[in-house]
Amino acid sequence: MTRRRIPDDVLSAAHARATARAAGEWDEADRLRAEIEAAGWKIADRGTDFALTPAAPPDVAEGERIRYGSSASVPARWDEPATGLATIEPELEDVLKALGASKLDIMRKVGIPRALPYFFGSLKVAITLAFVGAVISESVASNVGIGNLMLQAQAQFQVPLIFAGLLALAVEGIVMYALMAALEARMTGWAQRSGFAQA
Repeated sequence: MTRRRIPDDVLSAAHARATARAAGEWDEADRLRAEIEAAGWKIADRGTDFALTPAAPPDVAEGERIRYGSSASVPARWDEPATGLATIEPELEDVLKALGASKLDIMRKVGIPRALPYFFGSLKVAITLAFVGAVISESVASNVGIGNLMLQAQAQFQVPLIFAGLLALAVEGIVMYALMAALEARMTGWAQRSGFAQA
């Protein structure tokens, strides 16, 4: 993979932007950033220095990059519902067959309900991993989102903004986990232990 040469006009605009930032001329720095991004380059501030990277190719949309990062959690979680299906006792299958149940009936009435607690257990883990993947994608390959905001704040030493981003991520993670737990309680309430059984 060959590295793209940075055009002279983009490089001079980046140096002019660094000078404007050092002088506190934020409007000029924002204008130069827009000019650099319009030329197809992404600029990341590194304290008093900067880094230029080519923008993503036009055939990869913003949402596609984030979706790709969040899909990292999917393949590892499919084994748990399969475990739920595979743990149906052979004796139970024999009894159901003796009572005239077909394979489809056994799957619908026993297999899928038995796999649901496994499915929701893996879903609660996967939703948080997908969220982490999306935030990492935002910080690496996006110009928007909390991940990118935290990366920009880190480059400008804005510690309160970084902690605000962390707090927002924590709240969003807890809310998503709570939503999945509520959905699990609604769909598989029969598999939950009662307070009396736990005592």
